[in-house]
Amino acid sequence: AELAARCAESDDLEALPTVPELSVVCFRHLVPGLSGETLDRHQDTLQTALEVSGDGWLTTTRLRGATWLRAGVLNYLATEDDIDHLLAVLRRVAA
Repeated sequence: AELAARCAESDDLEALPTVPELSVVCFRHLVPGLSGETLDRHQDTLQTALEVSGDGWLTTTRLRGATWLRAGVLNYLATEDDIDHLLAVLRRVAA
């Protein structure tokens, strides 16, 4: 829920569902001027860069005809700081 909330508060992220029923959130990093397949490739690039960085791991999925990052937060010890760190790393590798 915290990840979805952080996305809702942000200009550069969007999440589906906006209020998750489970611990899985699909979200995208938005870049002005990118859409369609270019935005899809951006998500794939972010996923790979995050994995290579060693700071986190996400998958991608196709949802409503577009590519989304997919986070499954299953560790009950995960904190809001962990979510903030993940998003900071994504923004850093996106820059």
